[in-house]
Amino acid sequence: MRAGLLIEMARRFSEFVLLALVFLAGVFPFIQAAGYGIVDLDDYTYLASYDSIMSGIGWEGVKFAFTHLDDSIWMPLTWLSYMIDHSLFGMDNWGAFHVHSLLLHGLNAVLVFLLIRRVAGFAFEARPAGLDAACALAAALWACHPLRCESVVFLASRKDVLSLLFELLALLVWLAPDERRGIGRQGLALLLFVMAAMAKPSVMTFPLLAFIVDFLIRRRVRPLDYLLPLALAAALGWFAGVAQAAGGATEDLFGMPFWYRLVNAAVSFGLYLWNTVWPLDLAPQCIIRWPEWPRFFVPGLLICAAVGGWLAWRAFGIWRRRDELVKLEWRGLIPTWAYGGGRAPYLAAFAWFAIAVAPMLGIAGFGYHSMADRFTYIPSIGLALAVAVALLRLGGRARRVGMACALAACTALCACTWRQTRFWRSDLALFSHTLEVDGDRNASAHGILANWNFEFPHDLDRCLEHYDRMKSLNLRFIESCFQVYVFALCEAGRTEEVPSLLKWYDDWLERDIAQNPRWGRESNRYGFMRTIYQCARLAYLITQPDLRPVVADQLKELACPKDDGSYLYLVWKLAEAEGRAEDAAKAKMDLATKTARKGYVQFRYLKDRMKETKP
Repeated sequence: MRAGLLIEMARRFSEFVLLALVFLAGVFPFIQAAGYGIVDLDDYTYLASYDSIMSGIGWEGVKFAFTHLDDSIWMPLTWLSYMIDHSLFGMDNWGAFHVHSLLLHGLNAVLVFLLIRRVAGFAFEARPAGLDAACALAAALWACHPLRCESVVFLASRKDVLSLLFELLALLVWLAPDERRGIGRQGLALLLFVMAAMAKPSVMTFPLLAFIVDFLIRRRVRPLDYLLPLALAAALGWFAGVAQAAGGATEDLFGMPFWYRLVNAAVSFGLYLWNTVWPLDLAPQCIIRWPEWPRFFVPGLLICAAVGGWLAWRAFGIWRRRDELVKLEWRGLIPTWAYGGGRAPYLAAFAWFAIAVAPMLGIAGFGYHSMADRFTYIPSIGLALAVAVALLRLGGRARRVGMACALAACTALCACTWRQTRFWRSDLALFSHTLEVDGDRNASAHGILANWNFEFPHDLDRCLEHYDRMKSLNLRFIESCFQVYVFALCEAGRTEEVPSLLKWYDDWLERDIAQNPRWGRESNRYGFMRTIYQCARLAYLITQPDLRPVVADQLKELACPKDDGSYLYLVWKLAEAEGRAEDAAKAKMDLATKTARKGYVQFRYLKDRMKETKP
């Protein structure tokens, strides 16, 4: 009796150690982010633009979370998680926000281990030796991979880690052993699935992922069980499309034909697999290159074709054995022909990857990125499952060698992830690296670097160099930084370029925003964009002595709070242009000390210089 108890305690202790090590593998490589701030890639929009978010948890915040669609995504649980952070840690304590994301990812790593162990156990008739160790190594490989960096360190990708947390719980509940799988558990799994979708709708593939495990690995499926999950997934997919359209994410910035989106999707699929094996050239927001071919067109397409050919060959092999089919009852067993024999776990692993990544390949046309590392967060679990099964199928010395190689791979990946995490320390580091990886044609990276050069060192030459390059690549990208671009042009004395930009922006507002049935003149989006136009126009009028007299009256009518950065900037520049030195100094001081924290433009170069001049 005592010996059995000691054995059980030792087993529980070893399992606890494995769980702790897997958790550390999900946290330690990213730990530098605990000292980082936010970056100009949705972070400012999500975390520092909405009063309802910055005010913390409250009724107005909850109402905002469940009704807000202006950012092209419905994610109430993610908004609520940001509100909790603001309530607990306050404004600007971004390191604590990062720690929150790191802990969620560490917990996800533990859940991935539990899921892989359960699914891998289904693939073997008897529990194989070394099951826990193999699955822990596979989960650690997933958790510490550099491709996870964008989902974990990028605060605006909190939706990735939060949605996966609930989806993993849903899968663990749904894929319970047969003797514990009842209506109650299925209802709980569906509730967790809906909660995952409330963090990020891309988890709509949940029923297909569960079906893959049931059909190909467990060799048992109850088709009626999947009717409600599939209906929920279809509804979520439809609503996600509505949200994207409402926020403007489905706008085509490049005029791409459908066939090009298919090619780009195939290349991206291949590159995701390549980056899993060789993750050295990773960067956020690698943008579409139409009319040029996608980056790494040939290798990406070849990898995609090779994987597609292998999957097609396996499917054909299964179809050829269709004569082995026995009569299938609703609650009966799936026969051998259906799961493809010994290679079924690998088929299931790659099918998991393909199905989970499919909604993010951009075939439907959303955004301007050709690929993004964060899109592999859920799909790569399938590849981790393949690693676990491969290790378990090795025997004796070969298994020990395989696990040693997996451990060495974990160490190497941790080093790569540590290096990749360092790029996220600032906009300058991150998007300079992006230009190195994605090339000089990345208009988004040029715009963000231009913003940074205006905001921090206030280097107008470097700022306008990036803006001019962005403008030459795609004029539509000016929309995201139009106001700062005009401010920089006016300060640099290049005012002759401003009227044409103002006309373009005004025409764009009237054509694409005011006349769009999704937005219209009464929408918040139109009002916000119109205010940006008015601020830019007033900055230009201040530089024209004969037009300057009307600025003061128009400033009073500007739809901005009196502590808004753009309003205070215009007051400063008007007083300076009119020679009112005392008023200019006061406005400059207000701009440096009283600016409302909203949006990107905060004129931080003034704050930094004031700190330097303090005694």
